[in-house]
Amino acid sequence: MEDIPFEDAQIIAKRIYRSWYVFCILVVLNSVALGTTIPHLKNGFANFVISILHAIVLPVLYFGTYYAFYKGSINNNINYFRVFFIGNGLLIAIECFFALGISGFGAAGFIVMVELFEKNILYSASLNAVMFFSWLGITLFNIYSLVSGIRFVRTKDDILSYEITTTVPETTELESPVVTSDAPDDENSNSKFTFSKLMGRVLRNNKDKIKEVVLDNKEEIASTVWDNRKTIAKIATDNADTVKSVVVANSAVDDIFSN
Repeated sequence: MEDIPFEDAQIIAKRIYRSWYVFCILVVLNSVALGTTIPHLKNGFANFVISILHAIVLPVLYFGTYYAFYKGSINNNINYFRVFFIGNGLLIAIECFFALGISGFGAAGFIVMVELFEKNILYSASLNAVMFFSWLGITLFNIYSLVSGIRFVRTKDDILSYEITTTVPETTELESPVVTSDAPDDENSNSKFTFSKLMGRVLRNNKDKIKEVVLDNKEEIASTVWDNRKTIAKIATDNADTVKSVVVANSAVDDIFSN
């Protein structure tokens, strides 16, 4: 989780992972609680078998909850966030179903609890009561996690609907944003060539220092770029020719991170 570039997203991701972990524990305890009902309920054995299937299958919701949020956070991919919204919503619905505890569907919850209390099977009814309140608690916690996830996505510059679209026009001649001259074209071309060589030389001579600074501050750089990406995109779009010129002139940057 430490590779998630935003502290608030790290907190939410940890919360979602822990809730999934608790959910896995609860589906196992759900089977234990229903196992105590086998001698006392008409469909007690069927309930128990179905609950075991729940314990085997339902942990796969990991991929629709924590994993989806994690991947969406590190890749800034709205599709992963959509999977998280659907997966976490499904998890909440399943937990509500378990809390209800309809007899015959492998859920230790309210209805099974009431039926056992009516038969005065106190130890089994108590276990099902514990499960009922546990399901309520984890449901409320996951609702909170879902709301936190939605708020995170919306507060990050509305990435639900935001797209960066930049087009760099094709040009046959790149103009240097720094070197300007009233000299003839051939002299100006020489000036641009000299500028490019100079920039490349400066970058290569200081590549170790540049690399060290970038690596030491990568989290701050990532956060700053994210928080200002709309501004960066607008500047890049408004100055497409300049951006392309600088990228070409400073191609030595690739050498810095390839070594």
